[in-house]
Amino acid sequence: MRLLLKLSFLLVSAPLFSKEAARRQAHATRVEEAPLIDGVVEEGIWSRAEVITGRRLDAGGFYSGNRASVGTTLNLRYGADFNTSITWSYNDVDLAEGSFVTNLAQRRVSYSFTPSVNVQSLIQYNDQRDVWSTNLRFSWLNTAGTGLFVVYNDTEGLGDLLVGPQSRSFIVKYTHQFDVLR
Repeated sequence: MRLLLKLSFLLVSAPLFSKEAARRQAHATRVEEAPLIDGVVEEGIWSRAEVITGRRLDAGGFYSGNRASVGTTLNLRYGADFNTSITWSYNDVDLAEGSFVTNLAQRRVSYSFTPSVNVQSLIQYNDQRDVWSTNLRFSWLNTAGTGLFVVYNDTEGLGDLLVGPQSRSFIVKYTHQFDVLR
């Protein structure tokens, strides 16, 4: 029998640099009651920014064995256009083929020019394989999941076993949805 346990919770959700939001957050008894303050908190570019942190604990079945994972995330959101996050996770994996421990560090950045045009990036480091992976995406959407996608992927080895470029790809994809019955 496999056990799957997943706990996630929100620690902070408040505009950046707001003393009033921090005071209200400290007095909130439950996460659901944590207030968000609308409007201008302070003058400057980050007056509408929100910082959200989270913790994660996963344990249970994983392929031919089990995995225990602990992670933390720090998100910064500025309006509806800009999002960035930094994530770290510790994974203890026990498989029939062998056991290993790995730390994964991720950095995500997303910027929306319009509701249908955006650019996203993901940079990830895996200390067990000693590799950096990069994923850059440009999307120009017509409707949900359809439109133009331009993607660049790159994986670079840094360690003794994997040195230099491991894989690279450049993908241009266009999808269009239509009704064949009309």
